[in-house]
Amino acid sequence: MRETITVEPYGSMADVAFWPLVLLLVFLAWRLRADKNVALWCALAALAILTLGSIYIIVFGMTSLSVLHDFDVALAVLGALLVVISTGLVQEITRGKWKQDRVLGLFAIGMGFVGLAMLVQGVMVPLQDLLLPRDTVEGDVTLLETHGRRPVTSVVHIGDTQVQASTSIYRTLRLGERVRADVSRGSTFIRRLERVPSSSAK
Repeated sequence: MRETITVEPYGSMADVAFWPLVLLLVFLAWRLRADKNVALWCALAALAILTLGSIYIIVFGMTSLSVLHDFDVALAVLGALLVVISTGLVQEITRGKWKQDRVLGLFAIGMGFVGLAMLVQGVMVPLQDLLLPRDTVEGDVTLLETHGRRPVTSVVHIGDTQVQASTSIYRTLRLGERVRADVSRGSTFIRRLERVPSSSAK
């Protein structure tokens, strides 16, 4: 009989509410811009939340799937910003002296492609995780490691398949144990984990 170890929650309320709250404050700052004091406080609150969220991810890493999705959305926002800047530069160059500014033009186009890739990545991963059915992986835990320094991603190899794990699940895993994991399709993040008894334990 398989013993269910963890059904991984999506994340805490703070993680889930992070971007909706930031966007709400930005919207209020724009909507109430006639009252400069209120608009300024809304903008400062949004900036403070963004700063605290960034510090949390840098210090603690991808502690849950919702934190990973917060990071993906930040990637998408940054990518969209790069696309907008790139489009503006290309328009200015093509209206003016394209031949003299060819290097700047190539840089702007390259920046646009990088921004587009970041935008697609930041949007597609959460959509795939939330909308597509999960994959199932079963095998022995062959590798446990962390990737990156800031932020840190907890990586698990189940057989020959590499998946990601939350901090809480990662700490429970041991090399050599046999597990069965349901993983999200986009980020390969473990959502449900079972330990599979060895044949000697049956």
